[in-house]
Amino acid sequence: MKINGIDVFANGSKVCGFDLVTRSALNPYVLKASTGLDADNIIPRFYGAGLVSNTKYYDLALEPREIVLRIGLDPNYVLGIAPADLRDDIYRAVAASRDGLLQLRFLIDGVPYTQIKGFVTKLEAPHFNREPEVQITMLCDPSMITGMEPTEVIVDDLDLILPVINDPLSTAPHGFKFSMSMADGTWGESFPFTIKDAVTPDWQFRLTYAFQDDDVLYFSSEMGNKYIYVVRDAEEIPIMDTLITGSVWPIIFPGVNEFILSNVDPDNMDWIDMSYTETHWGI
Repeated sequence: MKINGIDVFANGSKVCGFDLVTRSALNPYVLKASTGLDADNIIPRFYGAGLVSNTKYYDLALEPREIVLRIGLDPNYVLGIAPADLRDDIYRAVAASRDGLLQLRFLIDGVPYTQIKGFVTKLEAPHFNREPEVQITMLCDPSMITGMEPTEVIVDDLDLILPVINDPLSTAPHGFKFSMSMADGTWGESFPFTIKDAVTPDWQFRLTYAFQDDDVLYFSSEMGNKYIYVVRDAEEIPIMDTLITGSVWPIIFPGVNEFILSNVDPDNMDWIDMSYTETHWGI
């Protein structure tokens, strides 16, 4: 991911920003160094086993990410702005965050492209350095860098049996969300509804549930936000307990993803919407 700017936000307001290509004389803050913006300590986590082969599958994940920003302070003594004033402005902005989080926005030509959020664990100011500066340390968990907004998948032409989802920008695997309308006979207990990964078809997500007319199925396989439930007559009905033991939640990998929906009746179902959030290991 090639970026040329970083903005720091707290409580929805900009704290400071850095142009990584050119420096404006009007900007009193300079990013001198940063760590933690690349992928570090990637670990395999057991994700599930194939239904037929029993092959074990692992999801590659990151440990909580620690980001350090070393910010130089460029005071304007003519205007009466001292290093302590610039430092206090950062302290106030961080303290004003209602959720305790800082957000880093990564920019391409001034436009926010991706982001990451984290708690501030350290605010350090070496007072006796020749050049005044502040060092901010953030702990980010979730540790992935994500898009600013979810990417909507166009479902008008999305197949109900062999859906294909293309994510050309992400560099890391991630979950997705969808909702679909269901009707009587969509599937029953004898033939569990199944989502398979076309590349590895024995990696299966299976459940059994008797749908009724006008049911809406909601699904998410996003990390830390997995759910599956039905809305019927404005009532939310959790159906997580209908998952068959050994089910593996489907996820999206960078590039083209092909899935197979089994034991479904396309005449009794239809996509409503689908989305995913662009995800990156680092910048």
